[in-house]
Amino acid sequence: QSEYDGTTTTKTEQWTPTLGFGINDSYDWLQLRAYRIDVEDEANVYDGGYNSLEGKYTHWYEESDNHQLEFVQFSILSGKRLLAIDSDAAVIYSTTDMQTGSLTLSAQWRLSTRSKFLLLGNYGQFKNEALNDEYQSLLFYINLQQQW
Repeated sequence: QSEYDGTTTTKTEQWTPTLGFGINDSYDWLQLRAYRIDVEDEANVYDGGYNSLEGKYTHWYEESDNHQLEFVQFSILSGKRLLAIDSDAAVIYSTTDMQTGSLTLSAQWRLSTRSKFLLLGNYGQFKNEALNDEYQSLLFYINLQQQW
C-alpha cells in the first residue's frame, strides 16, 4: 500500500502475482505478471481498480570470453496501470497518467570481468484522464557498470 500526499490524498493498493520459469537449462526465462491496482483518491479523479498483464522473455547466453553478449530481454505490457510499482526495476511510476501499454527491449554485454554495458529501449502508451489526451513516450537508457 502506498500513500501520496499533495493537494489531495491518494492511496493505492497493488497486488502483483508473478509466475516465472526457466527452460532450455534456464538459458531462457519466461515471466508473466498481473497487476491489480486499487486507487482511492479524495478528489475522485483516479478512484477505481486497474488491471494489466505483463509478459517478459529473457535469453541468457553461455559464459565465454569478455565482450560477450550476456542477455537479451523483451517485455510487453497491456491493460491499464496507474501509480504502479515495478518490483524488477525497483521503480515507482508516480505519474498520474494511466499507462495503457508498453514494449521494452534490452541487452547487456560483458566488457571485462569487472564491467558491463546495458542498453534499453522502451515505448510506452499513456492517457491523461483529466485532459482525455493520449500520448506515447520513448525511453532510451544506457548503463555502464564498473566494479572496483
